Amino acid sequence: MTRENISLDMLNIGTFEIKIKCYLIYTIITTCYRYSTKSIFKLLISMKQNFKFIDRLTCADMVLRKLICFLILLVSDPTRSTSIPDYARAFDPELYERVLDSKECQRQLDFLSNRSLGLSFIDASAKIPSGILTGNVNDFGDYDECLGIHDYVEGMELQGKYCTVLVPWDQMPTNLPETLEDNWLQLFLTYQFRGISGMLEQNKGYAHEVSSIRGRIDPNEHTVFVLSSNETLLGLCIPKVCTTSEALNHVLNYISFVNLTYRDYYCRLPNDKPFRPADYVSMAIFSIIAILTVASSSYEIYNVHVLKKDSSQLHPIYRNFSVFHNTRRFLTFNRNSGQLDCLDGIRVMAMSWITLGHTFCMIIFAFTHNSIYRVIKFRQLETNVIFGAILSVDTFLSISGLLLVYTVVGKIPRDRFLKGIPLFYLYRLLRIWPLLAATLLLEVSLMHHIADGPFWQVVAGDVENCRSNWWRILLHVQNYYRSNCMIHTWYLAVDFQLYILSPIVIVWLFGRKAIAWLILILSVLLSWAVTITYSYTFKMSTILHNFERSADIVTYLDKFYDNTLPRAVPFVVGLMFGYILHLHRDKKLTISRLYVSLFWIYSCIVMFFAVYSLYPMAQSGYDNQAFDSFYNAFARILWAFMIGWLVLACDHGYAGPINWFLSLKIWKIPARLSFAVYLIHLPLLMIFHGSWKETHYFGGTETFFRYLNNLCVTILVAFAMCIVIDAPCSTLQKMLLGIKSNTQNSSNEEPQEAVEDGKSFKTTL
Repeated sequence: MTRENISLDMLNIGTFEIKIKCYLIYTIITTCYRYSTKSIFKLLISMKQNFKFIDRLTCADMVLRKLICFLILLVSDPTRSTSIPDYARAFDPELYERVLDSKECQRQLDFLSNRSLGLSFIDASAKIPSGILTGNVNDFGDYDECLGIHDYVEGMELQGKYCTVLVPWDQMPTNLPETLEDNWLQLFLTYQFRGISGMLEQNKGYAHEVSSIRGRIDPNEHTVFVLSSNETLLGLCIPKVCTTSEALNHVLNYISFVNLTYRDYYCRLPNDKPFRPADYVSMAIFSIIAILTVASSSYEIYNVHVLKKDSSQLHPIYRNFSVFHNTRRFLTFNRNSGQLDCLDGIRVMAMSWITLGHTFCMIIFAFTHNSIYRVIKFRQLETNVIFGAILSVDTFLSISGLLLVYTVVGKIPRDRFLKGIPLFYLYRLLRIWPLLAATLLLEVSLMHHIADGPFWQVVAGDVENCRSNWWRILLHVQNYYRSNCMIHTWYLAVDFQLYILSPIVIVWLFGRKAIAWLILILSVLLSWAVTITYSYTFKMSTILHNFERSADIVTYLDKFYDNTLPRAVPFVVGLMFGYILHLHRDKKLTISRLYVSLFWIYSCIVMFFAVYSLYPMAQSGYDNQAFDSFYNAFARILWAFMIGWLVLACDHGYAGPINWFLSLKIWKIPARLSFAVYLIHLPLLMIFHGSWKETHYFGGTETFFRYLNNLCVTILVAFAMCIVIDAPCSTLQKMLLGIKSNTQNSSNEEPQEAVEDGKSFKTTL
């Protein structure tokens, strides 16, 4: 069935996933409209009726749903084949089949065997790599040179096709002949194979070490994982009309004494990234945004600089997408009473730690020139401090819970909070979605076409998964209903799920202090008990870079790392410290010097324990499951209390120079960008890695400077997204929901209305 044959009658949608997608967008659009014109109670009635789908919908609603479903079918491409890997769908498999011609292949191979033009194909193919003894067992060849071969000779179109094969290290021994025929191709291939045979034999000596740290994309599982088999990846340049086996069989005829086993991996051709429906949808949406931005900016320039009007006299709708207006708002800082300035520095430090950790983590899944050195480096103390970035997520969860209470309790009565819970959830979603949806659109379209390389299927697999599973990201269920799309957004799912559950605790904080403290203490103990249960029930590793425990790492990721229940305790501890800050808002909290000293000593001990305990876990032969379980059970709650004390001490004058440093104005701009930086930094990292043209020489200093380079690019992209997308969408949402706010308020300041607490998410990232 082709997409052209899809009719409106077929849009009743038979699959569960497509129905969910349709209903998701339909409900968002109709709910936003009703919110802007109706009361909350009418909204609840509307939501109840909408669950009946078709029966109770009006004719206009039906048309809207049909159009939405048709758009989703185009973007999701439900007719795609499931017989090929995910990354291959992002390319053009029909093109690869269409160019094949066995007879023409044999003719071209015979021609190239006796012509100097054949040297171009050999030169672009893999050779004996240098640094074999340090773990460089792969050779990509020359990707660009291969795809650049295009010539017409004797009625033949000779064009290069880049292919890769995986050669197992367990090869049958080969006895090379003592005498060789006087043929340059046979001489060259024989000596090359002599070197490759020695390389494969040498690899057996450290096969376990190298295979445990080398990463790639599995063609069947479509996920990044640590390779468990012993294989060498070799890049080959062959005529486009040939298959890999046809070309290799022809080559092996010249060295018939060789018995080489291999398996095909993938092939690439020029212009093999076709435009899919998702690309056209993305281009249409970004084109509309660009037109609105240009028109709005022109409107402001004309009125302010030509007509000499004051900017406050301009129509708020017409100037909403103006780059000048939004940049001015973004760079304007107004300090409100009770604002927690230290959070800016904490967010920037934590986000920098996360991006640095992800930069080093990407090396785990990269083809490196010096794999043995990489193993040694990952076991050193300073590298394990970098990998301690796994605790930065708990920093954000703690701040999220803290701000949730601090910006809600005491601002409105309990009854108003209870009645506004649906709006409480909706505003949270609407504040997250613009940047999240924009990043998704970039992921499914532009990022696939912006660069290329011999191992681009790392990016292509993510692109294709996002094209079919984008709705899981928007629904914030990707931590349970997994898809290999923007995998770092599991945190958004955990944070939003905890946000949904938070009213269960918050509603008790409006009343008597004794009841509030009882509920908070019980919540902390309950969430901690869940964490302890998970930690001691499942055999899990604590770190991601001890590859000798790869099976335990899988359990850790599946059962603990992105699971909401065992990750809830920092959020709940944050609720407790938010309540403490609320009780002492605008008044001094008196703490004796003894207790202040004890709390700082506690904080130093926790930081040392949480970070440096990772060092012994990374060492070869480590297998202390008892300590892993203890760390998983205690490290995060201790870390959350340390973060809570840090904020409390800074707010009430017990942090001295620490508060001065964290409250510097230099942190305000990167703090406002932190959410966008979080969303876009990993897709950009994947582009940088996917466009590598050869194996990467890993070094600690080089990787750090590459991190700084990536961070600068990420900040620039994040700034553009905040100005062009987030700022105008924020204003439109407030207008739509009838929320009054000062247009000069920054997106990271505590909101004046409790229903605006959705912006507290921007404070946590």
